[in-house]
Amino acid sequence: MQQNRAEKFRQEAAECRRRAEQTAASEDKKAWLMLAEDWCKLAQAEDQAGNAANLSAGWPSPRT
Repeated sequence: MQQNRAEKFRQEAAECRRRAEQTAASEDKKAWLMLAEDWCKLAQAEDQAGNAANLSAGWPSPRT
């Protein structure tokens, strides 16, 4: 099964959070967490774009 873009973005966010936990430097930790937040925003945008496409095609919105 092919992975959708939103799920890939969520995996990237999780990896950034793992790296933030592993680093001791506070500035590095902050940077990793900011990257994780950006990946989450991309995932949300991708989900919204997919829902909009589904609605315009007459498909029901997925429930999560």
